[in-house]
Amino acid sequence: MRAFTVKQPWGAAIAHGPKRIENRTKAIPPKHLGSRILIHAGAAEDANALPRDMVRPWPQHFRAIVAVATLAGCHQDQGCCRPWGFPDTWHWELADVQALPQPPRPVRGQLGLWTATDDVLASVQQQIDLKTTSPLTEQQEAWGVYCPHGKQIIERDPDLTDPEGQPASRIVNPWPCTVDGCTLEAFEADQQAEIDEYCDAVNALISDQYR
Repeated sequence: MRAFTVKQPWGAAIAHGPKRIENRTKAIPPKHLGSRILIHAGAAEDANALPRDMVRPWPQHFRAIVAVATLAGCHQDQGCCRPWGFPDTWHWELADVQALPQPPRPVRGQLGLWTATDDVLASVQQQIDLKTTSPLTEQQEAWGVYCPHGKQIIERDPDLTDPEGQPASRIVNPWPCTVDGCTLEAFEADQQAEIDEYCDAVNALISDQYR
């Protein structure tokens, strides 16, 4: 099962507050759309993240799995999803958020989407039934990836699941957007750039460890 890491108080705002948008530089990888995901609060704190009038006494845990959610969809910012959605980012849409009463910790986070260990999953499973199907995975039209012009470009594949039993996805065919520059080739190039960026970051970390 995959996880992503956020700083506090963002983790608490997801687990215990109304934050249902995660801001990222890239779209959700299509194969993870509609899947359940672990929300991990890292060791760092973004002390000035929230305006004073948005600060609440939410429980804050560090280096911990604080919630489970569904990656319901994503879209590029169009001045929407305020106050949680940031400009010039992809907005990852979170649904079915369940806070963990006893967040497993310490858990070390990683870049991007990462795979939780078996012992972490076992601790989460004791508190939340991870096998329960999210309502969103039963509604093909309820999630997907959308281009900047509002066209759905990734949809659920009703005939396939991935090795983890999560619903698979596919690129909409034919390509639905007719705006100049919004093409399948451009989308695939963007996805490849995301993979290259992740690999470069991993290689940099490995290089730093062995200097």
